[in-house]
Amino acid sequence: MSASSQRRLIKEFRSITAASERTAKDVLKGNEWNLELSMDFYFSHQEQYPEATRPSIRAGSKPALEKIFSKFHDPEDRSVMSADGMAAFFKRIDVDPEGVAGLAISWKLNMQEMGFYQRKEFVNGFSALGVDTFKSIKVEVNKFQQLLSTPAEFKDFYRWAFGYVKGANKSRTVSKDIAIHVFKMIFDSEKYPLTVPFNEFLTTYEENFVNRDVWEQLLDFLSCHKPDLSDYDEESGAWPILFDEFVRDFTEKRAKQSSDD
Repeated sequence: MSASSQRRLIKEFRSITAASERTAKDVLKGNEWNLELSMDFYFSHQEQYPEATRPSIRAGSKPALEKIFSKFHDPEDRSVMSADGMAAFFKRIDVDPEGVAGLAISWKLNMQEMGFYQRKEFVNGFSALGVDTFKSIKVEVNKFQQLLSTPAEFKDFYRWAFGYVKGANKSRTVSKDIAIHVFKMIFDSEKYPLTVPFNEFLTTYEENFVNRDVWEQLLDFLSCHKPDLSDYDEESGAWPILFDEFVRDFTEKRAKQSSDD
């Protein structure tokens, strides 16, 4: 790898982690200059790099953030940014409202309920991150998305999403329709090819909800099995019953398709 490519990777690694240049170089070199593997290693072993702790951040201007929020607040309730306002805000910072970046914003700002932004959460959250302009918000959101390329951060984000989607609901379930919508936002079908048939199966599944156990194990299920599910072991009893039923349905459909061909 050329020296210029190494410098570019070091710069990108540091922009995401705030690690020192020496730490960035050592971690990247130890992971064969693979940025994704390096970030995952760093976040999993951060205690080894005390000099790499994030420096104190200058708080973003709350008055400036209040002004930004006010451009998009609900006309009937200035304390919230509802769906239309969020769509306009996303457009302003070049975020796909149906993509994972919108959820990543809520994750990093520690928002509590899906479907709207609270003024206090928006202003305090972005201020704590040291941003207070559209440009700096856009840069920070890009960092959120880069963080999600590391398995450890993605898993943390995915587990957080259940509570966020569930909101104030005290049950251990979320609506099936909402779960499918969120799965489509979170899981890249190229990286997780079983997502598409799983969502199709859920649409016809008799239950109208997805429980926490299924939600939390779905990421591991999608990650560790082959796209044809030939390595799935139903007898192990390691997975929720819903996954057993999905695999049977998936296998039957594949067999029927093969016989028709």
